[in-house]
Amino acid sequence: MKKTLFTLALLAMIMVSCTQDNLEIEAQENRTFTVSAAMPEANDDAQTRVSLTPDAETGSYGLDLKWEEGDKLMLCFEKDGTYYHNDAPIVGSSISNNGKSAQFTITVPSEIPNNASFCLFGVYQKTDTRDDNGGYFKDGSMLYELENSEEQCITLDKMGSTGKGIARPMLYFSQANIVNSSTPAFVPFNLKHSGWMMALHFKNSSGVEMDMPEELKLDNPQGTKWAWNGYHGTNTRYFDVSTQAFSYKSSTIDRGRDLWFKINEYSWLPFTGQKLAAGESIVFYRWVASLVEVPQLEGILSPGGNQDFTTPTTIHAKTVTNGKMYHVYSEWDGTDYKFVAAY
Repeated sequence: MKKTLFTLALLAMIMVSCTQDNLEIEAQENRTFTVSAAMPEANDDAQTRVSLTPDAETGSYGLDLKWEEGDKLMLCFEKDGTYYHNDAPIVGSSISNNGKSAQFTITVPSEIPNNASFCLFGVYQKTDTRDDNGGYFKDGSMLYELENSEEQCITLDKMGSTGKGIARPMLYFSQANIVNSSTPAFVPFNLKHSGWMMALHFKNSSGVEMDMPEELKLDNPQGTKWAWNGYHGTNTRYFDVSTQAFSYKSSTIDRGRDLWFKINEYSWLPFTGQKLAAGESIVFYRWVASLVEVPQLEGILSPGGNQDFTTPTTIHAKTVTNGKMYHVYSEWDGTDYKFVAAY
């Protein structure tokens, strides 16, 4: 009888032990968490989602972004040289009143063991619904492939018929040595700018109404390559989230010497078919990923019909800061395209 009681007690202890172990494993396998993320701070509560805000001290303008429903973070988890990717959707109800902060739902990949340490990298870029034109991480790598055809995204608030028209800045963040426990120590993600904005002012001083230009370009006459996405097209451009360095696919044609603004060339662009009245001005905007040192640039106006008009002078070289806005003023007098002022 004593032997039987001992056996039953031992069996009960084993069952309790297994139950406790299972409970512990289940707790650690809770892999979905909510983490806050913040856009870079701006000095003004602008109304549009992608807008410019003045710097209180210098009066210059910077890029202001706000979260909105449907946004997501694109994540890269790194564990011992192996990379796992997934998306973190926004919690729409968590967007702050000023749009600058929100919470996102993050799921740690099941391939990362419990209690193992990993690094997390992430990017934010507004993407369209296509999966063949960038806007995702390259498989098995830390390379984020940028949305292509950025030269067609030349406004702050006007969208064309194919999801292009509004500039699409890319921002990033990272956190190292996170332990995959039941309560991993995620810190709030403070996103950083990876590029800057060019505002290209264009005035019709010809005295007559004109068609919108087919395209405008800012080109380095010496051939210096300075803009990673100057003419993006369908050429593959990468951003390494570990080194914050841009690169391009080896088979891609590198056209980094000029910055293009596609305005009135394709039917789906927001300014296609529009006119610019005599004396009227308009501003075209481009998000630019480039070298810090931008060389001197000349302007090129392409009104259509295989014609190009180049400015007789160049604008001076400039050291740029990510997240800032830089202005170039130009005009067309009916005969010449020229710079009026810059930066």
